[in-house]
Amino acid sequence: MKISLTTPLPYTYLTSSFESIQKIFAGDNHSIHKARNELKIIEIEGIKTVVKSFKVPHLLNRIVYTFFRKSKAYKSYHNALRLKKLTISTPEPIALIEFYESGLLKESFFIAEYFDYDFTIRTPLLEPLEEREAIFKALPLTRMNSIKKGYGISIIPPAIS
Repeated sequence: MKISLTTPLPYTYLTSSFESIQKIFAGDNHSIHKARNELKIIEIEGIKTVVKSFKVPHLLNRIVYTFFRKSKAYKSYHNALRLKKLTISTPEPIALIEFYESGLLKESFFIAEYFDYDFTIRTPLLEPLEEREAIFKALPLTRMNSIKKGYGISIIPPAIS
């Protein structure tokens, strides 16, 4: 199996862990979201991270993501870099890892430093909160500010999970 790994210089010492991420991910039970993709909080050599494993694509999409489009992990990693560059608060991107089998994309992972947050966008949508109205009023402003900076962030829950 071939591995494609992208990581910024400060995290290159974690390469062996990144190369073993399939095994590490499978052996960890700290899932914080599981639907089409799965997110887990995993400590890697003392760094608290969130690892996002993308759904294994079916054969046609394996071909598409190998030859015609960037993988979802690639997009996640590079979108995070772009957000950081635009000074939009986002978790620190640590790694983009893609595994290829028989020359085609098999699995992909995006790893970011754990980001301590008060709530996800799903919380005010699904649970009663005192600040619910203020949050909903702030969302359009947040989106407008990101657009002014050149990046239209999505505030739809499935797009951010």
